[in-house]
Amino acid sequence: MLHVAGHVFNTGDILPTHLIKTFSLTIFFLASGFVSANMFVKEVEWRDLLSWKNYCLLVPFLVLGISLILWKDYAMHARFTANPVIVLFTNEFNNGYWFLLVLTIVRFSLLLSRLILQYMPLNKLFCKQFLCSNRIFFLLLNIVVMSVLGVGIALLLNKMDFYKAYAPWYIMGALVKVYNLQDSCFKKDVVHAGFAILAVFFVAFNYFFIDHEIYYFGQNYMNTFFMTFAVFMTLVRTNPEHPIAKAFIWLGKISLDVYVLHYFFYAVDFGYVLPKGYIAACPYTLQTIVIFFISCILIFCSYILSKIIRQNKFLTNILLGR
Repeated sequence: MLHVAGHVFNTGDILPTHLIKTFSLTIFFLASGFVSANMFVKEVEWRDLLSWKNYCLLVPFLVLGISLILWKDYAMHARFTANPVIVLFTNEFNNGYWFLLVLTIVRFSLLLSRLILQYMPLNKLFCKQFLCSNRIFFLLLNIVVMSVLGVGIALLLNKMDFYKAYAPWYIMGALVKVYNLQDSCFKKDVVHAGFAILAVFFVAFNYFFIDHEIYYFGQNYMNTFFMTFAVFMTLVRTNPEHPIAKAFIWLGKISLDVYVLHYFFYAVDFGYVLPKGYIAACPYTLQTIVIFFISCILIFCSYILSKIIRQNKFLTNILLGR
């Protein structure tokens, strides 16, 4: 929902957009690492490299990415003027689908690093007792190898900036789960309150006294770090039986569908739904309400389109990958 909301008014003059851009993507990777933490500790085999679930995100990346480019191209020129494959891979943001490619790089590099370390004769480099008693050392070694592999792949695919910005959040999410920090630390009131207070302080200070430009505001690491973990802790502490929690769980189940399909409901001039000057002149409260309302409409439309696609197994496989 935050990802959709961040695209409603993609401009630096709107405070709600500033806040959304601060943590919406980092919490996406943090949550992805959290739910995939078992990849850091489970035994893997070489045949796992061929497992479809590790590459299924590339299906919507390619099929829907190319389809979106063709749709926008025809809508703007009434004919096809560019090679969609070239546009998809040369566009910095892959027409909005960069997340799928970067997440695939992260998961593949992690899987490959696990395999390399499992089959390396580490007992010849370190004593067996050291390896058995130092789980942290092995985990850190895994992260180092994964990072080296991921950097190499990201450089080949021209995604280095995205990889170095978001792969650490995937790793942090996995570490939170591996060491059970969500229960042992994040549910403590003093920790949650501390992160929330620091998040408010850094965001307010940066916005009102330093920089109003959305790019630099969202890239400020202090803003991002404390906002991301403050929101994550809030979600962790929420009772799963609460209606809001149930709504988020439902959104989580359709998050891939909403992410890949909501782009098709934007105007051709991507990122703008209403004129910039109109919404920028409104009070912050009204801006938030409008953004929330439009986001709900986009999510609903994406959900309906998803339901239609998933009625047919063939369409589901070729459009969504799973």
